[in-house]
Amino acid sequence: MTSDATRAYTIIQLPVIGEDPLTSAFEERLFDRYRSFRLSSLQSVPEAFGSSYDGEVGNPRDFWIKRLSNPTARHLVAIPTCSQGAGTANEAFESEWCGMVVMLGPRSSDEKRHISANQSPWTNPNSAAPYQETNSKSDMRYHISGMFTTIGHRRQGIGKALLYRALEIASEDSHKGGINFCISVYADTVNSGAVCLYQAAGFTIVAEETYQPAPTAQGSRPERKAYRMELYRSLDKQ
Repeated sequence: MTSDATRAYTIIQLPVIGEDPLTSAFEERLFDRYRSFRLSSLQSVPEAFGSSYDGEVGNPRDFWIKRLSNPTARHLVAIPTCSQGAGTANEAFESEWCGMVVMLGPRSSDEKRHISANQSPWTNPNSAAPYQETNSKSDMRYHISGMFTTIGHRRQGIGKALLYRALEIASEDSHKGGINFCISVYADTVNSGAVCLYQAAGFTIVAEETYQPAPTAQGSRPERKAYRMELYRSLDKQ
């Protein structure tokens, strides 16, 4: 990520509640910023999500805390590099959040679990179970979800910067574990920009699925089609 556009933004990883040493005041600020950004994203560009603002705005505090305390969820946020203290999770609360993506994983490919376009990756009861090292050399598997760039910061390379940071983290995990990794993501078939972004990073289309987006206050939404895309990297090619 060396273009002038992407240098204008710094990608930070949000701390994990219950894992990282956080004060109660910091946790509350994290909860507020995360919830506000997510709901604002759903409300401003509803067609970018399978979830809906109306489906999430009424969720209790515990709903958001569970996501922020999931040890296998890496929440990556893009903030302006010119922000004071940019690059630290603490100072990020004083900065504008320009984009976000979540990478869930790793999990073993031996697990009998498949994320589908018709189900939130957060709904699986095993999604919070951290990867356990075994004698098996099965691949580490990840899933990318909730990629979003705010309207005022689009076409600046933020999506690419978020994606490549997620790939870097997966590669770091892979080297530590000494095994290969695979990352999956869903992109609507009509979203050519997203499809091209993932293909340029090395993802390939492996399936096409039909899914039902969450309803809004106006009622149900029509079914959509999404590509399941995957990127596989072996240790000797990283």
